[in-house]
Amino acid sequence: MTNEKSDITVAHASVGQAVRQKDGRPRVTGEARYYADYRFDNLLHAAILHSPCPKAEIVSLDMSEAEQAEGVHLVMTHTNYPSVFRDTVYYVGDLVAAVIAESLELAEAALAKIKVEYARKDFVLDMLQATDPAAPRVFDDQPNQSDWPYHHKLLERDPITGLHKKKEPHSHYEFGDVEKGFAEADLIVEQRDIRYAYCKGPVMETRGCTIAHDGVKLNVYTHSQGLHDEKMRLAQALGIPGSDLNY
Repeated sequence: MTNEKSDITVAHASVGQAVRQKDGRPRVTGEARYYADYRFDNLLHAAILHSPCPKAEIVSLDMSEAEQAEGVHLVMTHTNYPSVFRDTVYYVGDLVAAVIAESLELAEAALAKIKVEYARKDFVLDMLQATDPAAPRVFDDQPNQSDWPYHHKLLERDPITGLHKKKEPHSHYEFGDVEKGFAEADLIVEQRDIRYAYCKGPVMETRGCTIAHDGVKLNVYTHSQGLHDEKMRLAQALGIPGSDLNY
């Protein structure tokens, strides 16, 4: 027989408490291993060419000099890897090309030899301005305002846990009786043009990954908050089954 009271106590033991992060000690002591800590013989290095334009079409791209540069094994662009790169860039820093070479220095030197001509397009930087129907579209075939298609209304709270037990498709995310809440509220505040400062989650290592083939599978060492999605996308880009990847 389950003791409901003790189950609730255990389930909420972390709420409002200082909880020690399991991997905190190895991170602060240097024991943790990151992708750059994995070294292999004959390792190739990749350097990425990023877009200087907020939005533009790539009119021409000459990679002939880069392909002939010292130590270069491969140059990747939308012409030979369309599943990875696009012929249109949508933000400053978007991916344009990659050079794979025998060292990072050689890869970056070859990267500088790639010649790209951009046809700049109109863009919008202000979120409120972007909602104007006349504003430039981020993606030409899609409106700037596209509602998230997976909203749900949460229903029927569990009397023990207080968690919702049921959800159904809805026009927006909602739980409880909103109209009742408005009716009982002492004050209702409506506000438009709410703005948030840019923020970015800090990481303990630089962005990147190390990949080694053990003769059977590709072993990928990297950091990610979307592990399974990235594994699937890498498999699609390489044209191999996901079972051939260890993440």
